[in-house]
Amino acid sequence: IRNLNSKDIELNSRASIIIDAQSNRVLYSNNAQDSLPIASLTKIMTALVALDKFGSQLSTVATVPVEAVKVTGSKMSLYANERITIHNLLKGTLIESANDAATTLAYATADTPDQFVSLMNQKAVQLGLTQTHFTNPVGFDDPQHYSTARDLAELSRVAMENEIFANIVKISKTTVKDVSGKFVHQLNTTNKLLGQFENVIGVKTGTTDEAGESLVAAV
Repeated sequence: IRNLNSKDIELNSRASIIIDAQSNRVLYSNNAQDSLPIASLTKIMTALVALDKFGSQLSTVATVPVEAVKVTGSKMSLYANERITIHNLLKGTLIESANDAATTLAYATADTPDQFVSLMNQKAVQLGLTQTHFTNPVGFDDPQHYSTARDLAELSRVAMENEIFANIVKISKTTVKDVSGKFVHQLNTTNKLLGQFENVIGVKTGTTDEAGESLVAAV
């Protein structure tokens, strides 16, 4: 419940919102309906779409495509043709914000990245995210790739209701391996709030030139 006697917080972000996840009540809002680039906050939706298909089959093994290895930006250093579980790819996507993991998830979930993006946009419609549109599963800047603080709050509220998602985004550091145990990947969270404040339980960061530094946090 918002304490009306307290002074409004002041944030330098272009847009922001604070909601109570249980009631969906808005406690604070500033430009929350503005359409903006969202960088790797995109991966919240990427993970949800993958979980729609693999939620009960996290041990399913995916083969890393060459296209994923070639992707730019943050990576967990997957190898071409490496065989790794969906669960470990989700960890790489959400903890390390790994673009190679997110791209591999897209190929594993749909036949092509374009088809995966179509699933992302369908999911956005299902969730009532009327000011959200995706063009890629990673969060690369694109004029047609955008969301709002309000839509991201709702997306994250739904995501945190998924036990698998919620358990991953609260991890600050872990190690994952391919199915043979030959390839080892150290994952470190990009969310520096984890570990600094004991009640922080997620969620995701994102950074690109156009988006700047972006954050969804849950406490």
